[in-house]
Amino acid sequence: MSTTRVIRFVDHVRFHRAALHMSVAGALAGLVAHVAGLLEPGLGGLASPLPLAIVGGAALHGAVPRDARSRGVDLALVVLAASAAAFALTAAGRGHLAPALGVALFAGALGLLFGRGTSGARLWLLIAAGAGAALAARFVLGSLVAYEPGPAWMAAALSGGAFGAVAVLGLLPRHIAVARHARGEVDELLDRARAVLTASEGAGDDVTVRESIRGEVARLDEVAGRWRELDRQVTSSPDPAVLSTRIQELDRRIVVAADPVARGQFEQAQSEVAQQLRDVESMRNARERVLARMHHSLAAIERMRTGAVGAEMDLASHALVEAEDIMHSVDGPRPDELGA
Repeated sequence: MSTTRVIRFVDHVRFHRAALHMSVAGALAGLVAHVAGLLEPGLGGLASPLPLAIVGGAALHGAVPRDARSRGVDLALVVLAASAAAFALTAAGRGHLAPALGVALFAGALGLLFGRGTSGARLWLLIAAGAGAALAARFVLGSLVAYEPGPAWMAAALSGGAFGAVAVLGLLPRHIAVARHARGEVDELLDRARAVLTASEGAGDDVTVRESIRGEVARLDEVAGRWRELDRQVTSSPDPAVLSTRIQELDRRIVVAADPVARGQFEQAQSEVAQQLRDVESMRNARERVLARMHHSLAAIERMRTGAVGAEMDLASHALVEAEDIMHSVDGPRPDELGA
C-alpha cells in the first residue's frame, strides 16, 4: 500500500474567527488612530508610523486564540512589538535607518506576533508568513488611504479593517497540516475511474458519453466519502473477536454467579456487549457493501467508455465497407472476378 502526502486546512472555525477579530479590531483601531490624528496632527495620517503600528498591534492582538490573548504577558508582547514597528518606520523616515531596513524591522516585529503560542519549525514559518502578510497589509492600507473611498472616518475604518483582513493570511501556517495518507483499494478505484474520464475527454468522445462518465465519477467520489466515514467508524470500534471473547467471559460469570443481583448485572453487561458486536458487524457489512458498489460503478464507467469506442469502431467499419462497395460499383468487376 503506497502513501502520499496530503495538505489539509485544519480548524476552519478558529481561522474564520481570527479573521473576524482581526478585521474588526483593525477597523476600530483605524477609527481610534484617525481621532488621535485629529487631536494631535503631529501624529500624521493613518499610514504614518505610529497610527500604522496601532492598527497593526490591534489587529494582530486577535491573531491567537482567546486563552492566549487573555494573559497579560501577551498584551505586553503586542505593545512591545507594535512599538518596535513604529520605532523602525520612524527611524527610517528620519534617515537614521535605511528605508529597506526600517521596513524589514517593521515586518519582523509584527511577524513575531503571529508565532505566539507555537514552537519549532512552525514558529519560524509563522514569523516568515506573518512578516510577508504584514507588508502586504501595509500596502493595502496605504493604497486605501491614498484612494480615500469616502469620508475620512470611513476611509480610516475601511483601511484598518483591510489591514486585519489581509494580515490574517499570516496565520495560514498555523492551519495547514501535511499528513501521510495511505492509498488503498478505494483510492485505486477512484484513480481508474478518473483515468477513464481523462481518456474519454482526450479522445473527444460524444458529449453525452463524456457527461455520463463525469456524472458517474462524481457519484463514485461521493460513495468513496461514505466508505471513508464507515472505515473510520470501523477502525475506531472494538474488534469483533475481542467482543466475542468478552461475551463468552460474561456468559461464564453468569453461570457461576451465586448472587441474583450480580447475575442480573452480568446479564445486562452481556446484552450490551452483544448489541455492540451486532453494531460493529453491521458497520463492517455496510463498508463491504459500499466497496462492492464502488466496484460496480467503476465497471459501469469502463463499460460506457468501451461501448462508446466499440460504437465508433462499428461506424468506421461500416463506412469502410460502404466505401469499398461504392468504389467497386464505379470501377467495375475486378480481374479475378472476370476470370471466375
